Amino acid sequence: MKTKTKNELLLIKVTPHRVGGIKSFKKLDGELATINSGEEGSFKGAVRVLPKRVQTEIGSMVSSVLNSFYRISLPWEDGGWRVVRPENYHKVRELVEKYRVVCEDIKSHLIENHDQLKADCKVRLGDAYVEGIFPEKEYIRKQMGISMNVRPAISRGVEEFHGLTDEDKRELESSIRESYESQFADAATAYKERLQTILNDWSTRLERKDQKGVRYKSMQNSAIEILEGLQDLNIFGDPEMDKVVHNLKEVITKADVDHIRDNEDGRKEVNAQMADINEALDNFDF
Repeated sequence: MKTKTKNELLLIKVTPHRVGGIKSFKKLDGELATINSGEEGSFKGAVRVLPKRVQTEIGSMVSSVLNSFYRISLPWEDGGWRVVRPENYHKVRELVEKYRVVCEDIKSHLIENHDQLKADCKVRLGDAYVEGIFPEKEYIRKQMGISMNVRPAISRGVEEFHGLTDEDKRELESSIRESYESQFADAATAYKERLQTILNDWSTRLERKDQKGVRYKSMQNSAIEILEGLQDLNIFGDPEMDKVVHNLKEVITKADVDHIRDNEDGRKEVNAQMADINEALDNFDF
């Protein structure tokens, strides 16, 4: 696939900041070694200081925001920074703001009920409890939240860098372009494989005589979500890829999933379309 880097690409770093959770507990290290007849220093004990419900909610929230962010961005080499198309900036901002709202509710709960939660933690941990293991109010207030950092991605315009020879500039441009393309190719190929897995499963189910319990709508939604992810990752604005994704999405969207379970001819028609989509994906070079 021929690509063209753009000067307006963004690098965005989204970092959820948590409190509490799992704390290492050195007192348990030696006990674990003794119990298991192992060497000292080979084990690491840990305890959960927040209530399980709160810890689960925080973990689920973090996974949700990061997975959604990863779906519309490409990894970059620099510690957590990811490449994003400028038109997807607002999507990232919305994810962060949604996280912040839920996070504030959890933070308020932890602060307002701090004394009771701390007392519960002491009972729950028993002899493993030590002073200072449960996060204090001020720490929760300052630490818990989410940060979003943005900076322009250097893709073109290296001619503006002073002190570089023409050869240096060509090598820098080539290195940056190859890095973007490599990251995109890896991500796009993974998306393609996920989509083909869904389509193959779809085809297998279409051929079944017994259609009871088959949920084509769910499979359709999953396929569309993957195609939309491919569009978001097309950071180079490659028109050929946009065309392929648009055509595939159109075919999948038009599939009459609400009635094909009771329509054998309809299932055959959709199955033929799935085969065409798979062939198109096989022939498209990311």
